Amino acid sequence: PWAEGVSLSKNLARASYVYRYYYKQVQTANNMIGAIDPETATESALGNLGVGYAYRAMAYLDIARQYEYLPADGTSATNSDGNNVQNLTAPIVTEKTTEEESRNNPRATRQEMFEFILSDLDKAEEYIPYFNTDLNSFASLNSLPHLDCVYGLKARLYMWVEDYAKAQEYARKAIDTA
Repeated sequence: PWAEGVSLSKNLARASYVYRYYYKQVQTANNMIGAIDPETATESALGNLGVGYAYRAMAYLDIARQYEYLPADGTSATNSDGNNVQNLTAPIVTEKTTEEESRNNPRATRQEMFEFILSDLDKAEEYIPYFNTDLNSFASLNSLPHLDCVYGLKARLYMWVEDYAKAQEYARKAIDTA
């Protein structure tokens, strides 16, 4: 169905698979972020907090790029419900979002999503250097993000909004840090 583009309507479970997959990643990152108070956290916990912010930013960058309507010849930004979805991405859910708030949570604009992801990446950049790879065997195997990953995600973020000078700057930082 994915290869042929059939049976993917908004009312079929298959169409929501990707959406649910990424929001489960967001939920896991939110649980991690919500469990750590940066004011009282140990250095090791701050490193883990940085990892949580990096994972959430990564998930939202993928979500935003997949669900944003991009103009194309012969298409309309007006969806089947009559709503103009140009420059809309997906709802933002944080560790502080209540169930009630999530029930009335509209799609974020491209700019709102950009600012949210950048904020998460800035926090990841601040905290992830505290991540102690000596204490975390997974990190020493490169299965968790490090500072080079954060820079790479910033490069991808800036490419998404077509700020190629910033994308190049962070791509270079990622290469140099790796």
